[in-house]
Amino acid sequence: MSVRRRKLKHGYVWQVQWYVNGKQYSKHFKLKVDADEWDAYTRLYSRRGGGSLLPSQDRWFADFVEQFHAGRAGLQTTTLRRQKGIIDNHFLPHLGDLKLTEVKYATVKDLVMTWSGQGLAPRTVRQHLQVLGQIFSEAVNQELVLKNPVDGVRSPRANPVKKRILIVHESQSLLKSCNETYKPLIHTALATGMRFNELERLEWRDVDFTKMEIFVRKSKTAAGVRCISINKADINILQAHRKRCSATQNTNDRVFISPEGQPVNYGNFTKRYFLPLLKQLGLDDVRFHDLRRTHATMLVLAGLDPITITYRMGHSHFSTTMQYYTAADELKKREAAAVSNKYTTTALRQRQLKPQLKKATIATVSATKPLIRQQQLLRV
Repeated sequence: MSVRRRKLKHGYVWQVQWYVNGKQYSKHFKLKVDADEWDAYTRLYSRRGGGSLLPSQDRWFADFVEQFHAGRAGLQTTTLRRQKGIIDNHFLPHLGDLKLTEVKYATVKDLVMTWSGQGLAPRTVRQHLQVLGQIFSEAVNQELVLKNPVDGVRSPRANPVKKRILIVHESQSLLKSCNETYKPLIHTALATGMRFNELERLEWRDVDFTKMEIFVRKSKTAAGVRCISINKADINILQAHRKRCSATQNTNDRVFISPEGQPVNYGNFTKRYFLPLLKQLGLDDVRFHDLRRTHATMLVLAGLDPITITYRMGHSHFSTTMQYYTAADELKKREAAAVSNKYTTTALRQRQLKPQLKKATIATVSATKPLIRQQQLLRV
């Protein structure tokens, strides 16, 4: 195995040579750093007992990523669907024509700039880098590349998540405006603080009408598997919803379904119904996960202890629950502002009505003066 500089018709290149069973192989690189990396990898592979690296082991990125995705069948369906979308829409168009060893640190860094230029949010770019890093970590484990090119690549600084807590009249207005199909879903989200994927997978066997409990059987974390107590009003809404579901073609026993009788889909639900409804109500800054945040904040305001709230919300970390104590303080400030606005608005209306009231009083007095005079004359 050796690295040397060679002159070809189109210029100089760096050539790496190695032997397998007495047969010579070679590979050309434009940069010496790439040639040295390949040479180091062939030597490392040989020391690990794999012999010398064969050209057939220089895998295409597109072929390897297909194998990688097929080997992750144990993940949740939503996770697999999301990763497949990232691979098809953001990886293959840029890396599909490259071999694994041709994807370098600079390649990934340029890819991050491309994603940012396309308008992807910093948090989305970070998620893409995590998936790409997992792919190349598997390639490193299989000794197909020497190191992970994603290591050291900085993702754009993510903007802080906008957390919105609904106050009482906003929650009531939202529920009053819901149609019969999706009102039970939104009501249960506000009443239990369940995540959307937990609501999406909820089945009727998980709802105990006698004990007034909901058993979250499927969740994104182990802490998410829990029993949630509900009240009589929640039970009545779910029972009425079940009667309506029995009249539709609901063959999957899911609690929350689409108008067509299929399991509710987050993308279709939010784009076609939930976000337009929020816009109509003037709540454009609210997202579905804010219903969960609202429920947790209400528990804090009700005086429940942090341990109970942590279990009910299915938090894996106690620190996550403690964030809602700050949110509760912010909600109190907003409610105080709403109360102040109520009184100031009333006072303002009174001030605006005073001149009109004064004119009406003068007119009334003027109209009654002749009547008073007539009464005096009759007495005489």
